[in-house]
Amino acid sequence: LKRYLDEKQRAEVERFCPKQLARVWETPDGKRATHFGLPVMRNYTIVFSVIDNVYVPVTAQFRPNTKDIDLQLPSGAVGTKENPNETLEESGFREHREETGITLERVERLRTMPTPITVGHTGEQISYLFGYVKEPIEAKGLDLEEGEFLKAMLVPLPDWLELCETKGPDSVSIAATYMGLRRLGK
Repeated sequence: LKRYLDEKQRAEVERFCPKQLARVWETPDGKRATHFGLPVMRNYTIVFSVIDNVYVPVTAQFRPNTKDIDLQLPSGAVGTKENPNETLEESGFREHREETGITLERVERLRTMPTPITVGHTGEQISYLFGYVKEPIEAKGLDLEEGEFLKAMLVPLPDWLELCETKGPDSVSIAATYMGLRRLGK
């Protein structure tokens, strides 16, 4: 497939579709087992924040694989071409600003360790962050990557919680929401 792509598309393939790794090992009962997985450790962040204890900044993002619009909290991969050594906290600041237009004053980890987000032997992990919105709020335009189609919105917290219990956000956003509410003592 890569030979039919232009340079920009090839770079995206390298960034998001690393080569598979075949692992063979001996099981406790002496048999050989094989697993195919990603050899890299991909880290992601997701940020839960609340404005005035009332509104949750949320994204509505088009997902080409399901051809649907998904609601989720601001999130994304750690590290950019300009800053490959970006920290989890820096990623949280950046993703929240890029996807909602709202700048955070600070972020705190909601868990001390990242959580695996895939099944099997891949290395994808997500770090849950709580974002404190910078006051006064200055909403700026979104700064989206090419191929990213989303809109930002402020959802009243009770409505967001109802969405979390019905057809609403992905499971990672739901987990971040409830961890964030616990941080707030709610």
